[in-house]
Amino acid sequence: MYKMCRNDVFTDYENRNAKKIVTEINGDGTFQAEDLGVWLRDTGIYDISLLREEGGYLKEEFYSFRQERVDDAYYYNEDASYVDFTCLVKAGDVIAVSDTERETVERVEIDGSFTTRTETTVNVNALLPAVDAP
Repeated sequence: MYKMCRNDVFTDYENRNAKKIVTEINGDGTFQAEDLGVWLRDTGIYDISLLREEGGYLKEEFYSFRQERVDDAYYYNEDASYVDFTCLVKAGDVIAVSDTERETVERVEIDGSFTTRTETTVNVNALLPAVDAP
């Protein structure tokens, strides 16, 4: 049996294979998790810069890892796992997903910095006119 800890990273196969990070452990053993990409933006550990954007459907960003911003919250303790930012992601990982966007890691640097590609998709059914069934 495995006990989840805060900062554990896993792939959510039921949510389009998005990488998630455990953010909170509940008393009954269940846990809360969020998309790794969302969590990374919120922590401020990475400087994120826009590399390229095309017509609102494609965006490439560079996540520059800043070791000096890592504090004790990302090291082992009684309820949290160590976060190794130098190998947190690999090329092909999906780090954020929604109904209209998917952010995928394209390239990873040796220091843990990486580049992502966010593609915006359109729900074709939402664009079709409603048709009443007979």
